[in-house]
Amino acid sequence: AEGDADGTGPGGDALLRAAGRDEAGVDVRNGDVQVSLGRRNAIPEAQREIGVAEWNELLIFGNDGYQLVAGTVIPPARADRAIRKSLASTFPNPSTAVGGVVLRGNASLDEQSLGTAAVLALLEDTEFDGFDLTVTGSPVYLKEVNDYLKGGMVRLGLAAIVVMALILGFIFKVRWRLLPLLTVMIGVMWAFSLLGWLGIDLSLVTIAGLPILLGLGIDFAIQVHNRIEEEVIKEQEVHPIGETLANLAPPMIAATFTGVAAFVALRISKVPMIRDFGVLLAVGIVMVLIVAIVVPSSALGIREYVQRTTGDPDDTWIERFVVKLGSIPITLAPILAVVGVALFVGGVLVEGETRIESDPIRWINQGSQVVSDVERLEDETGFSTTLGVLVEANNVFDQRVVDLVQGGGEGRAGHR
Repeated sequence: AEGDADGTGPGGDALLRAAGRDEAGVDVRNGDVQVSLGRRNAIPEAQREIGVAEWNELLIFGNDGYQLVAGTVIPPARADRAIRKSLASTFPNPSTAVGGVVLRGNASLDEQSLGTAAVLALLEDTEFDGFDLTVTGSPVYLKEVNDYLKGGMVRLGLAAIVVMALILGFIFKVRWRLLPLLTVMIGVMWAFSLLGWLGIDLSLVTIAGLPILLGLGIDFAIQVHNRIEEEVIKEQEVHPIGETLANLAPPMIAATFTGVAAFVALRISKVPMIRDFGVLLAVGIVMVLIVAIVVPSSALGIREYVQRTTGDPDDTWIERFVVKLGSIPITLAPILAVVGVALFVGGVLVEGETRIESDPIRWINQGSQVVSDVERLEDETGFSTTLGVLVEANNVFDQRVVDLVQGGGEGRAGHR
């Protein structure tokens, strides 16, 4: 707002022209213009530049609370000064300034993560005099999600493998007891490789299929391995592999395709990630079944051909427990059926009370620096994300466009 003391110049002319724009509020506008001119003229022309405290206050704070008395502008107390509404998004309060770095639009998650990492690296050692810099926003915690998908789930998968190895080592009393673990690892790798070839992207929803595939795969592999061991040692079958597959493979295949049908039903969902989740499980469960049948039977067939397993090992406590469950009187069947129905009905009744977390910031480690920075931004400014809206029209200053934007959709732009 440059100009002479009498109000001429580009800035003064703009203020004076604005006074006549609204006939209904011309007196109020004239008073506001006079306060603006008085505040500006009180600053020597040589000091009218950004960085000078008085000039900064003129640019940032509106005329709320200022009074013009005998040609002199009386400012309100500093705590009562109000930031101009047009600058509220940049200066939400007198002690906070907000700036933004806009990344390239429609970028993939990996591209956005690379851009975010570059911005963070650039600003890591940058200092602004008098400011404590916090860099955060949607791209930062989306990068955190992306990094977690690439690294965090790998660590969780390794932890699951260690737990399964311990369980197999202490409970599964057979030769080559870690073979089911090798089997499930091969099955999961085949499954995710095929899914990648099919173009199914990893997300926080689809990656949740990993523990399901691990659980199903280890169950299939243990069943095949354990049954082969029983055919060799207890039944003394000449062809234990063939006998096992003839009796065990058909029910496993039937159960698997029942599960596939259930997972394919998720394709009716309107949420893309849920549809991908259904495809992931449908394809993955078939792959782990194939591997669970082929790998243990092939490896154990070679082992038994080279060196036959002998001996009659004692039943484990788990086997004895299963036998005990299997000997429950048939008269208890109606009671178990009633319990099953009651659990189903109870689940349906309370399902509506389940809280669905839709805030992405809650999907990541709540103790991370990313979450701390986002919370600080929200505490200081009242917001943590922004939504950009592009409005196109032949004349964006047309009153119909203004009504559309200001009325939240109540008006109509008419044409683009």
